[in-house]
Amino acid sequence: MKILGPFIISALLMAVSPAYAKQVLTLVVLEESQKIPTYTDLVKFVSDVLKDSKIEVKTIEAPMERGLHLVNSGEADFYIVGPLPLKERFQNLIPTEIPYVKTYNWVYFRVDDPRFKKKIVTKDMKGVALLNNPAIFRSEKAGDLNIIGVSNSIVGINMLLSKRVDYYIGTRGTVQSILETQPELQKKIDHLEKPFGEYNAYLWTHKKHTSLMPQINKSLRKILKSDTAKYKYIQETLNKSLTP
Repeated sequence: MKILGPFIISALLMAVSPAYAKQVLTLVVLEESQKIPTYTDLVKFVSDVLKDSKIEVKTIEAPMERGLHLVNSGEADFYIVGPLPLKERFQNLIPTEIPYVKTYNWVYFRVDDPRFKKKIVTKDMKGVALLNNPAIFRSEKAGDLNIIGVSNSIVGINMLLSKRVDYYIGTRGTVQSILETQPELQKKIDHLEKPFGEYNAYLWTHKKHTSLMPQINKSLRKILKSDTAKYKYIQETLNKSLTP
């Protein structure tokens, strides 16, 4: 028994040591994200990046603002997607070195709205708008708009169709993926001719996980350079050029 003692103690130490205990971290995704095809692909892509980084995660759903606060407070570990200006409001968050998605915001409106019989430019817009992220207007001139909130594309489209807002401003790929699953909506909603500001999206984590970021950045670049055909709805917007 005296001989076995050291081995038993060693085994117990290994079992409780963080180096040997497999920790499951949390990835915050948008509430009802499974209903948005592009968002389903975002979850798949980010999960693959973290898996390649040897990080095991479980997803938890939350509204956009709530999710950001969860990660910023350290109650959750990763926030799936967001632009760089988030750093101004959530100072405990750190992004990946490069965005994994590069796309544009578009202004959507109802085709039966008489104000849109002619094409207009964004600086001439007036009315009530809902946004898909809180950072859109930091660098864009958007006319005399009453911004009533930030929400996901499903809520945005529903509020637009019910005439509770005049505009919904969101990324084209996300809105189009919803319209593809509901073809009857394609005759009811259109977008302005020109995009409304670039939208570069990063994966975010709490600064307590700074040590994980070098490997995450390496895995991110690796997967962006690989065959991304399985991410059907976001493939065209993935930052395969690896530009900042």
